[in-house]
Amino acid sequence: MYLRYLIIGVFLLLTSATYPCSCEWGGNFIVSTKNSPLVVKVKVIETLYHFEDGKTISDKNEWEEYVLLKEQEYYLSIKVEVIQKLKGFEERKTFEIYGSNGFDCRESVGQFEPGKTYIFALHPSSNSEYNAPNEDEDDYWIWGCSEHWLTYDLESDEITGYIFGKKRKKLKTIPLDRFIKKLR
Repeated sequence: MYLRYLIIGVFLLLTSATYPCSCEWGGNFIVSTKNSPLVVKVKVIETLYHFEDGKTISDKNEWEEYVLLKEQEYYLSIKVEVIQKLKGFEERKTFEIYGSNGFDCRESVGQFEPGKTYIFALHPSSNSEYNAPNEDEDDYWIWGCSEHWLTYDLESDEITGYIFGKKRKKLKTIPLDRFIKKLR
């Protein structure tokens, strides 16, 4: 009888630890960035694949071969170049932003395309409960339970996203300078 309860207890512990993140929408970009220590306009340089054994790969073909060979979980990060700091302090011109494995309430970074420019509200990895392979305290992550990123159009100097307003589903496009005034 004791063994039966032990097995059930272990099963419950294991299954409760594997539930994906569950959170409610925390607000538009202006509201949600109040808790973000760094807001930057960045250009995505490359996507990086990090494996449990510590290997990092940037080439997609090499990544596919390694996944088949090693059968390990992998995690994504993006390397970004800072174009403009809008809030906070960061001296480096480039750094990495780590994404989600689906269980940690982070934004997936696989959607951000190399060569494109975005506005990100970031959190330092040093204050994260979860860290991916190769992620260290000098890296960043994006909160996935509210609006923490916007797209930037270089030609029009405008941003698009859920910038302000009470409804999440209301995409807006505004000039970057107007956004900066609202951010402060």
